[in-house]
Amino acid sequence: MPRLALAVGDSMLLGGDIVLRLDRIHSANVARHGGRDVLLYRVEAFGAATFLGLGCPKSLTFDGERDSDHAACELRDIRRFAEAVPTGPDEPCDAATAEISDARFAEIVAAGTVPDIGFAEAAEDFILEPGPDVRAEIYRQVLERWDYRCAVTGERFPGATAAHHELEVVAIQPRDLGGPLHVRNYLPMVAAAARLWKRGLMSVTDDLQLVFAIDSVPPELLRRIPSGFRLITPERADLGPDPAHLRFYRQHVFGRAGA
Repeated sequence: MPRLALAVGDSMLLGGDIVLRLDRIHSANVARHGGRDVLLYRVEAFGAATFLGLGCPKSLTFDGERDSDHAACELRDIRRFAEAVPTGPDEPCDAATAEISDARFAEIVAAGTVPDIGFAEAAEDFILEPGPDVRAEIYRQVLERWDYRCAVTGERFPGATAAHHELEVVAIQPRDLGGPLHVRNYLPMVAAAARLWKRGLMSVTDDLQLVFAIDSVPPELLRRIPSGFRLITPERADLGPDPAHLRFYRQHVFGRAGA
């Protein structure tokens, strides 16, 4: 039987487990391959792909409806390649799953030279599996990274470890547009700023300058934003928002009122 490869995003291999959302056909492919290791790849332009590592499918959970078209596939034992391996010119991988011959599978693994190390130390920076507990954990981690401050106004709400009437945690790249449940895809904001962000009326440049749609900012919110009008971030850049998610928001959400 051919081996299987699954499409994931690069950021999904930071550590921990992965939960992928698959349609009926692709989830059936996973089930047919049993619990054998699968290759994990990132889709590139023009149907190309890059193999990033290995993972082991452990479960398929359907949406609760008997005839549901989608399932959550849990992958564990994630092992990232020491060297990413590009696909060959005749093997495009532009779908959620792809089948690969045993010989090619072994060749890719050998080329990637899987390091014999774990990623437990990175797991705290990676959360994907949906559910109220996970969302609460993301909320907690985001607030801790920003020291319980709003990323727009800088106002601080000490000890806001649970849902707070003034401080929200909002997705940068919206979940319905492919944004991950990852700490670096979220920002803490006071309610007034969160409303603008969700509607696509406020954005952030590459150098973290705040940008607003014309005539969209309530005067009372402007008065709360520190001079300089820059997004407030943690001192460590690797704990702040992922630039790729900010770029996606600028390109696909900002300026589209009601998004």
